[in-house]
Amino acid sequence: MVTTIKKELTDLQVLKGKLLVAIEKKIIGNQVAQTNWMIDNWLKIEYGSLKDLLNSIENRLRKCEVIYFTYFENINHSVLDGSSADLPVGTNALFYFGTNQLKSVFEVNDAAFYKELIDINFQTYILSLATLFENIVRLVEILIKKIILHIKGKRPTSSPLTSFLDHYDSLISLEYKKEDDLYKCFILYEPFFKKYLITINELRNRYIHGYQTYLGSSDEEYKIIEKFDDKQFSKNSPELNVDEFIKATLNMTKNLVADLLNCLTIIVEDPVATIPA
Repeated sequence: MVTTIKKELTDLQVLKGKLLVAIEKKIIGNQVAQTNWMIDNWLKIEYGSLKDLLNSIENRLRKCEVIYFTYFENINHSVLDGSSADLPVGTNALFYFGTNQLKSVFEVNDAAFYKELIDINFQTYILSLATLFENIVRLVEILIKKIILHIKGKRPTSSPLTSFLDHYDSLISLEYKKEDDLYKCFILYEPFFKKYLITINELRNRYIHGYQTYLGSSDEEYKIIEKFDDKQFSKNSPELNVDEFIKATLNMTKNLVADLLNCLTIIVEDPVATIPA
């Protein structure tokens, strides 16, 4: 069965605009220090690079939305379990935000090929989401005094959100940082982080360096069959179904991005603050 859908995608134009205006005022007013840049030359405060970074976060978020709505919102678990009764399957989609439109159509008449499309798009979703999280870390580390500490010129190969949050918690525990509004913003999403980040990071690393999908049918549900976090998931956890996993992580990530941009804007707008704050 082919499903027809019309979906509005995320548009961060207003939130990005407010933050960029606040950043530009700091740059014009010479309320900028290159403290973080002295440790890591990726963290220099430049209007153009910050605009590109914000656009990248927004673009990744929309990419994740398109993947979910096209392949997973109306996923056919029976076909993925080997049944051909519902073939062909597919989606006829119209996506839009602002005045922008994207038409996307796919229709598959073979169960094995359908499974291939689901597998590769799940992998693409995980890699896109992990990159989005790393871009969030980079944005915060430019605008806020550095959280992930390292020797000058010895930047970690990657900065996953889990590492950032662990460093942040350590600095709070050592009383080098206070539980400020930014920290409280992240704490609001602690249940989400605890439940999903370990699995997202494990899948990201294995998809980059390996070839297995770690997906398969169980009890007629197509799901993540490798359990990476025994504390959060059991073998039969419905949250491991690929559609449920993407839906939950996508919705929470959209909320996180919006709240984080609002929080950073308030911090940067402080008239007496310099950035990094």
